[in-house]
Amino acid sequence: MSQQKNGMKQYCGWLVFKKEQLSEIVPPDTVLNGLKPEVAAELGISADVPFVAGSADGQLANLGDGAIEPGEVAVSVGTSGAIRQFTEGAPIDENRATFTYAFTEDTSIIGGPTNNGGIVLQWLKEMLEFEGSHEELLAGAADIAPGAEGGLVFTVCQR
Repeated sequence: MSQQKNGMKQYCGWLVFKKEQLSEIVPPDTVLNGLKPEVAAELGISADVPFVAGSADGQLANLGDGAIEPGEVAVSVGTSGAIRQFTEGAPIDENRATFTYAFTEDTSIIGGPTNNGGIVLQWLKEMLEFEGSHEELLAGAADIAPGAEGGLVFTVCQR
């Protein structure tokens, strides 16, 4: 993870705490041992219980979706949303328009967020002037065969 660690050094000057206070960046399959005895006692478990570092939900969404090859992306939409892609190394967007998360020694996840994922159905209802419920809209969409009967959707992005 040395490339990711080195890439993060440039940001440490912006922080109000010291780099030494941050956790070490490790691959998601790293097994951690040696829980502090007082923490183990509070949790009611043995201090010898191993833990797997894991990762964030977004990175694991790509992994679970199988979007791990170059050019493959995963899109998550809920209350908010994001589009993510695995990439080699740890590219940093100097304009901070996209994010980069370390994943393994040689790979990172890059992507971009949106804060309006959950309102998209309301927007669609308004654009279509559909007066039924969200459930009725979704039920109607489910009845349309793949290919949208030749329809095209053009999105307009605004920054």
